[in-house]
Amino acid sequence: MNKTIELKCSEKEFKEISSGEKKIITREIRPANAKRFVVLNEQEECTGIIEYDTIRLVCEKLSSSLTAKIDKIMLMEIVADDGSLVYYDYRGKQYQMVDWDAHLGAILEVVPYVKP
Repeated sequence: MNKTIELKCSEKEFKEISSGEKKIITREIRPANAKRFVVLNEQEECTGIIEYDTIRLVCEKLSSSLTAKIDKIMLMEIVADDGSLVYYDYRGKQYQMVDWDAHLGAILEVVPYVKP
């Protein structure tokens, strides 16, 4: 089964990806978007990565979208200059800063995008 994640992107990012110049999509994981990227337990701790086969990037400014294969997905811990993990406060709770990186394979299609 093909599982696709849809993300919005800037005009610059869209052009870099569609030209093949950029091969990795990075998104910061926050409490508000975490369930799109990772599996959470009842304590809101990450227990795994949600696997996707393809990514659909939408650039509303260009009225275009592209779909690309995802070769691999990785979580990248954000580390301070001293080597320690970085945390932030959100609603009285500490969260570790983590980025979601999708390493792209072949671009499957670039099509016009019409906002629903």
